[in-house]
Amino acid sequence: MRIAAGSNKKESLMRRGVGAFLAVVVLAPLVVAANASAQGATLRLNPSTAAPGQAVAVTSSAGFSSATGTSAVSIRLSTRDGRVLASISPDPRGRINATFPVPSGLSPGAYLIVATQTNALGRQQFGTPGRAVLRVPGSSRASTAPPPGGSTGGGPPAQLPVAAVALALLAGGCLLIVRRLRMVNRSLGS
Repeated sequence: MRIAAGSNKKESLMRRGVGAFLAVVVLAPLVVAANASAQGATLRLNPSTAAPGQAVAVTSSAGFSSATGTSAVSIRLSTRDGRVLASISPDPRGRINATFPVPSGLSPGAYLIVATQTNALGRQQFGTPGRAVLRVPGSSRASTAPPPGGSTGGGPPAQLPVAAVALALLAGGCLLIVRRLRMVNRSLGS
C-alpha cells in the first residue's frame, strides 16, 4: 500500500511540475509580446523616401509627455545625440506632428530618425525615443542598406532587454521546477 500511495503522490507532484513548466513556457512569450507592442513612442514619416531638401512630416499617435517639466520632442538624425532636424511640444495626448527638411548633402541610403524627450529630471522620458527609417533615393544597393547604428525592423532596440529578462526568468523557472522535482523524488525514494 505504501508504495502505491507514494507512487500516486509522486505522479501528482510530477504533473503539477509539468503543468507549471508548460504555463511558464506559454505565458512568457505572451508577456514579451504584450510588452513589445506597448513600447511607447512610434514614429511615422510621410513620405518615408525623400530627397535632400524635400519636406518630411513626422507624426506619432502617442508616446510622448506633455507634463510640466518635460522637454520638447527633438527630431534627430541617426542617433539620440544626432543633428536636430526639428523640435516640437507634444499635444495633451502625447502626439506630435512636425515637418522637417531632409538635410542637404545626405548620401543615398537609409537613415534613422530619432525622436527624443527628457523628463523634469533631465533623464530620457519613459517610452522614448521613437524611431523611424528615412530613405534617401539613389542606387538600388544604397537604398536598401540598413541605417547607420540601427536596424530597419519596426521595433525599438529596447525590446531586446525585455526579451532577455523574459528568457532569464523562463530559465530560472525551469531550474526551480527541476530542483523541486529532484527534491520530491529524493524524499519519496527514502
